[in-house]
Amino acid sequence: MLEKGAPDSVLLAAHRAALQIGEVHLSINLRIPPPLRKFTEGRDSFASTAGNLAELFDALEKEFPGIKKNLCQADGSPQRFVNIYVNDEDIRFLGGAGYRFHDGDEVLLVPAIAGGCASTL
Repeated sequence: MLEKGAPDSVLLAAHRAALQIGEVHLSINLRIPPPLRKFTEGRDSFASTAGNLAELFDALEKEFPGIKKNLCQADGSPQRFVNIYVNDEDIRFLGGAGYRFHDGDEVLLVPAIAGGCASTL
């Protein structure tokens, strides 16, 4: 068993090795953008064997307690302001929260950011 906080390169290598001997069905990589890194101890990626979005959110919560409430609504569905991409494709066009990840999928969570300043013209 790998320790919490192990480098992602070590985690991915372990997942791929396990995949080769049939212990794990898949390995995905979650890219974490800067606005969410305050919840992930500064990590910019997270390796997981999650099969779907719900499992990914559960795995994130296990690794980074408290992050799930910032990504999900009370029913477990993604917050409206969190855009999710799988291999650069919006997950809504892949089947939404019911999408099943495939080995090697690259997942990106993008929180919507609003703001700016009024024009001074």
